[in-house]
Amino acid sequence: MAALESRFVVDTNVILKLFFPEEDAGNAVFLFQGLESGTIHIFVPDLLPVEFINILWVKQRQGQASSADCQTILGKFLDLLGKLTMVASVVLAEEILDASIRHNHPAYDMAFLVLADSLSVPLITADASLCRKISSRSRTPILLRDLAI
Repeated sequence: MAALESRFVVDTNVILKLFFPEEDAGNAVFLFQGLESGTIHIFVPDLLPVEFINILWVKQRQGQASSADCQTILGKFLDLLGKLTMVASVVLAEEILDASIRHNHPAYDMAFLVLADSLSVPLITADASLCRKISSRSRTPILLRDLAI
């Protein structure tokens, strides 16, 4: 199990677990309780809101959430967003492109990884395939399920 730091980047799939009953949602809730209490500081790239909204749209299209549910969740997400430190991804554009090409992985995921690297903090993700893909790096992301809670 990974020990919990006080500063890190979390990706969209971790935040999503606060709003949908998915595997490891309890770990996500625990993590964000630290944010609420001020013991944890979370950084995210500025593309997070658009990616989160896109996921809500997909969940609505797949019948996993109604339009009204999505609107309610969006409101709660926007409240949460005010507690996160958002970083402009444009300043990391070259590194994001390089990481995407090097790891053959989408830029929106690499934005979270590059941000974590630029801040020298861990990335927490629920994406096991991302962790496997970049496991040769010196700083592999922490899987949400591996958090020591």
